Amino acid sequence: MKQIPESNDASPAAATSLRALFRWPIPLALIWLLAPVVGLSLRLALAPITPHDYWWSLAMGNLIASGAGIPHENLFLYTMPADAPFFNQPWLSQLMMAKLLDNFGHAGLLILRNITTVLTTTALLGLALWRVREPRIVGGLALLAVAAGAPVFAVRTQMFAFLPFMLLLGVLFGVADRRLSRRWLLLLIPLTALWGNLHGTFILVPILVGLCGGALVVQEWLETRRMPMREALVWGGTSVMTALAALLNPQGVGIYTYVHQLTVVSPVSQSVSEWQPPDISEPYGLLVFLVLVVGLSLLARDRKNLKLYEVALFAATTYLAFGSIRHMFWWAAMMMLVLPGPLSRALKLDDWRESATTGAQGALHMVLAVVMVGGLVLSQPGLPVHQTGVELLSGATRRAGPGKGMIDTDTPTQIMEGMLRDGYPGRIFHSQSVGGYLAYALATPVPRQVAFVDQRMEMIPESLWEVYFEIAGAKDGWQEVLDGYGVRTLLLSPGEQSGLIRAAQADPDWVLVAVDEGHLLFFRADQRDHLIRWR
Repeated sequence: MKQIPESNDASPAAATSLRALFRWPIPLALIWLLAPVVGLSLRLALAPITPHDYWWSLAMGNLIASGAGIPHENLFLYTMPADAPFFNQPWLSQLMMAKLLDNFGHAGLLILRNITTVLTTTALLGLALWRVREPRIVGGLALLAVAAGAPVFAVRTQMFAFLPFMLLLGVLFGVADRRLSRRWLLLLIPLTALWGNLHGTFILVPILVGLCGGALVVQEWLETRRMPMREALVWGGTSVMTALAALLNPQGVGIYTYVHQLTVVSPVSQSVSEWQPPDISEPYGLLVFLVLVVGLSLLARDRKNLKLYEVALFAATTYLAFGSIRHMFWWAAMMMLVLPGPLSRALKLDDWRESATTGAQGALHMVLAVVMVGGLVLSQPGLPVHQTGVELLSGATRRAGPGKGMIDTDTPTQIMEGMLRDGYPGRIFHSQSVGGYLAYALATPVPRQVAFVDQRMEMIPESLWEVYFEIAGAKDGWQEVLDGYGVRTLLLSPGEQSGLIRAAQADPDWVLVAVDEGHLLFFRADQRDHLIRWR
């Protein structure tokens, strides 16, 4: 393995390369870099907000904003004691989301997600160019990276973790490559303190710092046969201090219990698709598998030039990604910083600055860049391209009712209008995806138990999930189970509960009351007053 260079010469050279992208005539290399940023951001700009985690975060944010403090009890599920404890870790993200909704509506949260996406992908490209000054390589890899990491860019609390992760990568690689002094590691301590109140992925900081520093210490020992004690103390101390910084949250040490329960103890990893490993029988799973195979082949071919810390960080994020789709972005981002060097050495491309660009070509590239950036800007909510694009490309977006053009059809906003206006009988059995929506619409800012299950996978016991899926599949005895819970209303999703919908339609004890773009509402046939009111 090559020893880490001492000089910082790459930084001025990188700046020179970056300036060359904007000199006349505009080179094609600029388009290579714009394509992944605009492509991902434009697609997301035209995608609706899905209910999973979104409404739950807003329900929590509303409670916190009302002055009730950070909730640490069940409150919303009638299937569990109201005082059943749970740990609400991303409280600060939830509060910010609720405030944004109050002031700017759903459009404000969509725009925030879109801005975060642009800044994250731009920062990732910048970090990659910092290490390898070849925009064609970086841009091409970025297209694969954004395709692999795209599923996590939803409007949810996780979006507040992307920019902190970019800062973490910048410090780790900058210090490890000796482009930054070790003092920059101190920045990770307040970063972790903030991140620990935004999203559970704060745990990446002490883990990756420890892996990176450990790899650097081992590498120096292998090369010199001397233990670099100062290096070990700096990196080890930073890892410990960042781990302690995460305790600066309103519930203290419980934050680590929460992470352990969510990732190890909870049945979430067996019951939720985004916590599953990628399935190579599906197009998405096959794509990321092929990218991994090619990446590993490049690393093996270029092993003499690899640094041990690159291998350690790439291996750690690969382990996360191929254990759960939810962690795919962390691996995709790491791939952008580790693979460009081996790929560049494998392809042996001529320096892109030496390729002559004519004035006509430069004009064409400039027009293309303006169209791409302009299309991205005009695709934001409230602007013409957004409305047209949603109608043409996104069949899952609501076409009527509250949230039209911005909310996924999995959120039954029209049915909810009727439930708030005309009421509903008994308790509700519903699709899991709208558990948080029921809490938001029916039980905030004054909490009450309105939902069967919701998004708190780590709190809900496996036995309750088994009951939920038995009812959703209309297994024998489903009517008696619902009676036992006092359920007189069914709010069902054809995508998740088709078996129960068929059973309810065939059962004279249930009456179809309303149909939304993505849900069906049933009342018990003996609830005459409510049936008359709805009819």
